[in-house]
Amino acid sequence: MSIDKNRLIMELDEYRRTINREKINPTLTKVNISTLAPVVNICAKARADYIECLMSISNEDTGEGCNPEKIEKLRQHRIAYEELVSAANALETVIKRGYVDVN
Repeated sequence: MSIDKNRLIMELDEYRRTINREKINPTLTKVNISTLAPVVNICAKARADYIECLMSISNEDTGEGCNPEKIEKLRQHRIAYEELVSAANALETVIKRGYVDVN
């Protein structure tokens, strides 16, 4: 990569950092363990619900196949869990990249 390309990439990274901080930082209060604890708790609860639903289905299995309603409920738990984890990961990235103030 030429120096001009490297310089452009460096400038793009800095611009991205600046814009993300300008857009994201005003939307959040300073983050700390107290503000992040509810995020961790809701993700853990969603995981527990998902696994509990799976275990419930497996414990009730009669060998005749899975009940479609129960599978739909399991799917809904998975969607909720995956969505929450994805959002929590996005929040972690925002913190790591310095887009928000940390208290």
